Amino acid sequence: MIVLINIELLKPEKNELVENFPRFEKLKHSTVNPKAFTEKGLYMLAVKIHPTTRKHQLS
Repeated sequence: MIVLINIELLKPEKNELVENFPRFEKLKHSTVNPKAFTEKGLYMLAVKIHPTTRKHQLS
């Protein structure tokens, strides 16, 4: 069983994200904090999606 690791951004982190990246302007007035995968969670997801690529790299 694979458990993807994700986190919920805090309000100050959300505000910083909106300030630095215009494409997240819609989040500015959202009452829900966005969630994001950690680096480890993204790696686990990538390995699950492309298992043959990983096996080929190890050979």
